[in-house]
Amino acid sequence: MPANPTLESAILANDLPACSLLTSPTTSTTDPLHALSLSARLSRPLAFAHLLTLHPSLTDSLNTEPFLLAALTGGSVPIWRIILAHEPTAKDRRFGHYGTVVERCVMGKKKELLEYLLGEGARVERPILLRAKACGASEEIRELLVRYGATTDLPDDEVAEGRGEASAAEKQGG
Repeated sequence: MPANPTLESAILANDLPACSLLTSPTTSTTDPLHALSLSARLSRPLAFAHLLTLHPSLTDSLNTEPFLLAALTGGSVPIWRIILAHEPTAKDRRFGHYGTVVERCVMGKKKELLEYLLGEGARVERPILLRAKACGASEEIRELLVRYGATTDLPDDEVAEGRGEASAAEKQGG
C-alpha cells in the first residue's frame, strides 16, 4: 500500500485502517457516502461493511437511487446481502425510466445478483421477458425470470392503449 493511499486504492486493497482515515471527519474531507458507493461499485464487501460500521448514519442512504445504481453496477451479491439486511425494500426499488432493480440486473446481465434478489423476493414485473430479449440477455437469465413468474404479457395499461397482442385480438373479435 502506498504511503499516501487514495480512497480507491484503499478500498481495492481492503485496507480498512486507510478507509477509516480517509473518511474520518477529523482527518479528511472525503464524503463517507462517496466512499460507501465506491466500495459497492468496486464490489468490495469488506470495505463496504467496515464503512457502514464506521458511519452508521449512512444506512439511511442505502435506498437512494445513486447509491443503489452504484451497487448494481458492481453486481456483488455480498454487497446486496448487507444492503438488504439494513434496507429490505431496496430489492424492489424503481429508478424512474431506468426501471427496477430486477430490470437493471437483466440489462446489465448480472445473473448471479439477479438470482439472489429473486430468491429474496424481488418482484418480477411484466413485460420483463420482452426487455430481456431486447437487451440480449442470455437464455439462462430469461429462464430464471420465467421460473420467478415473468411472462411476455404487457401490463394492462399498455394493452388498453392498443400496444399489446390482447388488444389486437379484441379489435378483430369485437
